[in-house]
Amino acid sequence: MSIPLYTKDKFKNTGVIYPRDGLFIRPGIVDSINQDKSTVNISWLDHPGIRQDVAITQPHLGMHQFPTPGTVVLIGFNKVGDAQILRYLPAGYNQQVADNDIWGIKPGELNLMSYRAESVPTKSFPIPNATGSKIHMDNVGNIQISTMLNEFWRIDTSNNEIAQNSMNYEVNTEAGILQFGLTKRDKGIITPEGDSLEKSTSLNPDALTEFNLRLLETADATTNLNSDPALDNPFIELSLGIKVDAAGDLVKTESDKHAKTTGNAQEIIIQLKTKTDQGFEFTVDKEGNLTLLTKGNIKLKSEKNINIDIEKDAEINVGGSVKINSGDISLAGDSAIVLSSFLNTYDNHTHTVPSLGSPTTMPLMQSKPSHITKKTKAG
Repeated sequence: MSIPLYTKDKFKNTGVIYPRDGLFIRPGIVDSINQDKSTVNISWLDHPGIRQDVAITQPHLGMHQFPTPGTVVLIGFNKVGDAQILRYLPAGYNQQVADNDIWGIKPGELNLMSYRAESVPTKSFPIPNATGSKIHMDNVGNIQISTMLNEFWRIDTSNNEIAQNSMNYEVNTEAGILQFGLTKRDKGIITPEGDSLEKSTSLNPDALTEFNLRLLETADATTNLNSDPALDNPFIELSLGIKVDAAGDLVKTESDKHAKTTGNAQEIIIQLKTKTDQGFEFTVDKEGNLTLLTKGNIKLKSEKNINIDIEKDAEINVGGSVKINSGDISLAGDSAIVLSSFLNTYDNHTHTVPSLGSPTTMPLMQSKPSHITKKTKAG
């Protein structure tokens, strides 16, 4: 069935519908939207005049969208004069491609965009203003989703990879909040000295050098799930790479809390920590120092041998008692190992006289620290 077009000789004013059987179409431009009625008001492009209450139809089955003012459309009429949008026409598409606002479409590809409520004025008539948010499916099987800030998520079938320039995720549930991804630094690439390199064409100003995972408890969050105290005191936090804070500054070790360094505080490159009241922290700095802090007990169990090699000094401070159960203890070293408490009480010990086999309170010999020192050397 042919679809006749309305022409100027078919009517005298916009309020008269030419009585013909079948379907008629006219080009028009959207003036305004009636959201409460799901209709638009149209200005005709083939002849001066307007038409109100034109029904908005779905651009595709399952896809619902309100057109923005300035959208060029084809309007269809039935035999009783009811009007509805049949198709949207790509007004301003060439200019948007030239301005790099949208991708140029190749044969077989699909591009979906969102539009702002306002249009861009032109010499002829307004055209829809794209927001910059796009979904693009090319003709070789790749898919890319991008935002107005040029952040994107792309499935690349040629390299079998998922590529992103921003990898920060947040999952919110009634049980808690999970945040993870590569931290995007606003300050750009950070040098070992903590300085920010100048932006240039040869350097990526948004270096992704840290992976961060946070598990937050909903009860800790305020009305804003991303606000304090949840972020400052997460339930569990894991950081890999040179750690930076929310401002993009390097996070370094604290001298009174972490393992000693040969110089100043060092950058943290690996850290696993829990909430402050639980008090567990595992930290490795850039110098290779390891700090393990915990408020709870530590249990180390091995079914086989344990070898601990220390090239330099070791210091062990115990506030309580120490109990060692062993079938054999071997001590070795360049210096003598002396139990000071034993030396201090040696003269008051009860000793056994070998010939009599009875105890005596008299020492067998004059106790001297040097004699005891020789006795405690490992031979």
